[in-house]
Amino acid sequence: MSKLEHADSTIVRCTEAAAWMLRVDFMKLPLYNPAVHHIAKISDRTADAELDAGSTRAGPGPGDRYVFDLDIDPGATPTQALMRCELCVTEAHPHRLVANTVTVVGTQIEASEIFTIRLSAFQDHANDNAARDRDVKAVRLELSTAASLPEGIPDEVIDDLNRNGRRQVRTELENMKRILEGA
Repeated sequence: MSKLEHADSTIVRCTEAAAWMLRVDFMKLPLYNPAVHHIAKISDRTADAELDAGSTRAGPGPGDRYVFDLDIDPGATPTQALMRCELCVTEAHPHRLVANTVTVVGTQIEASEIFTIRLSAFQDHANDNAARDRDVKAVRLELSTAASLPEGIPDEVIDDLNRNGRRQVRTELENMKRILEGA
């Protein structure tokens, strides 16, 4: 079985809460991942179990499941390049981490993603000398993915998937930054 792994990060001027809420609600995924189409939430986490346990957590989180079409080759005819995927949120720690799995429906292709948010500080050198000495609070967004591919996939297809995977991680982070910074 082949494995593809990709990771990248970026610094964003926003709160931890804003970054976390953008990522944990996967109905927002098409906003920052242009390869995602026709997303639908198919189940909430085991809401009854949470209510029985006295949980007061509201909003998206572990156990939430979504389906969507993933455009694996944006240059191809849309119907040729769409793969139906199912995503499940496996872990969510407010303002720190969101983890999920993605399975390509009808295949043995599975991927896991871990999105972490860490406090960061950087110098804002925007306009004047005073700004140069002022630390502006920010967060570092880190996205790592790992996909397992079944045996028998040609090397050139694996190379394409690797290239697209790296580009996809970078694109998601850049788009998230644009959304969170309001640009």
